[in-house]
Formats: sequence, structure tokens, C-alpha cells
Amino acid sequence: MTEHLQALHIRDSIGDKVGIANSYNSIGVIYKDQGNYAEAMKNFFLALKVYDKPEDQVKANAYSNIGVVYAYQPITPRPCGTLTSLSKSKTDR
Repeated sequence: MTEHLQALHIRDSIGDKVGIANSYNSIGVIYKDQGNYAEAMKNFFLALKVYDKPEDQVKANAYSNIGVVYAYQPITPRPCGTLTSLSKSKTDR
């Protein structure tokens, strides 16, 4: 982690947007691997914010990492409008 933070500082000082975004992605992956999903997401979203070209691979990596974090977290089912309407229509019969 220390090396990634140092790299982030250097990349920030020279204005290397792609490098900054890559650093945030790498730091986020470390947090994800440690199970610290909130910090992981924070860093992935920082990567997205720093580099705003939609066609860039860095942005694709950040979105992919965000998806991985969501996949690791337990899902709490909530009824959506469609399911609620379906349930109601079955009980109205």
C-alpha cells in the first residue's frame, strides 16, 4: 500500500491523470482484498472522477472493480414496484 500511495503522490505532482486513476484503482483493489469495501469504493470512484475520458481503459477498470465489490457484498432483497404489483395482483384474485 505504501508504494501505491507514494506513486499517487508523485503522479499527482506531475499531473499524470491516467497514473493517478491507476493508483486509485490499485489502492481500491488492496482495500477490496482486505474486505474494506467502503474504502475500496471510495478509491474506485476517485479513479472515475480523476480521469473523465469515457473511452479510457482506466475508466473501464474502475467500473469493473466497482462491480466486483458489489458482487462481494451480501444482497438484501427489496421488493421493487414490479414485484410488489405482481404480488398484489395475485392476492386480489
